[in-house]
Amino acid sequence: MENLITYDNTEEPMFFYPKTLELLYTTEKPTDVVALYIMYYAKSKWGEQKTAKEMDNEIIKEGFSKSKLLKTKKILLDLHLIEEYDDCTCVHLFPY
Repeated sequence: MENLITYDNTEEPMFFYPKTLELLYTTEKPTDVVALYIMYYAKSKWGEQKTAKEMDNEIIKEGFSKSKLLKTKKILLDLHLIEEYDDCTCVHLFPY
């Protein structure tokens, strides 16, 4: 008999590829970039479907200033770790 770990979708673990983290660490403000990436990832994974603007407004309410959010988001967009559409922000586990 196999030992299988089971969990509810809301408790599903997050994982990060080492190459993705290495890429995030090379940015100008790695702590901000890693924090925002994790926030987008968590909200995409466990949150309700929200528009990009709604998701950004939640992140601002949780402590990112609007200017820091916009600067940091641009870094993630330039790294191709997120894509933004009118109806959502998509998170990639590794750059493409």
